[in-house]
Amino acid sequence: KIKPAIGFAVRNPYSAEATFYPEYALDFRLSVVKHIFNFNLGTAYQNQIFQQRFGFSFNFRAIEIMAQASWCGTTFVSSFKRDGYGAFVGLRFGW
Repeated sequence: KIKPAIGFAVRNPYSAEATFYPEYALDFRLSVVKHIFNFNLGTAYQNQIFQQRFGFSFNFRAIEIMAQASWCGTTFVSSFKRDGYGAFVGLRFGW
């Protein structure tokens, strides 16, 4: 499954230093065993930071547990050189 996103943002919108910039994300998700085990891989430019991210999740209908790691950078190329790191762990409840 491919999940694209595109948008625009304004940093410091009510000041003289207001900056308008585009954002994007493109994620690929592979589901295994009836959507119980999911793996994702993606690239994004959000909050003026480029990210190359990968993660996994376990979906047990009522509870979904997910974890994601990312390499970050101020330029697209530097995000592959691992200038910065990010991590995300989440938990969802519901149907």
